Amino acid sequence: MESTGVFEYRKSLPLTLRKLPIGKSIVIKNLDFKSARVRVVASVLKKKEGLEFTVSDAGRIDDVVVTRLK
Repeated sequence: MESTGVFEYRKSLPLTLRKLPIGKSIVIKNLDFKSARVRVVASVLKKKEGLEFTVSDAGRIDDVVVTRLK
């Protein structure tokens, strides 16, 4: 898993998720984006662009793991 150092211009979450390679994971700290916001962006990208992600915060305290599936 990679750290949150992959954010593009001004910490753009949609752009970062779009550029995430298929099968790769990224850890996003709650200080950058709350897990609810990450889930909303992942859902919007699925509806509009057909991109699929798993968003998991199970067992994690201050971050969320996002994996691109498609």
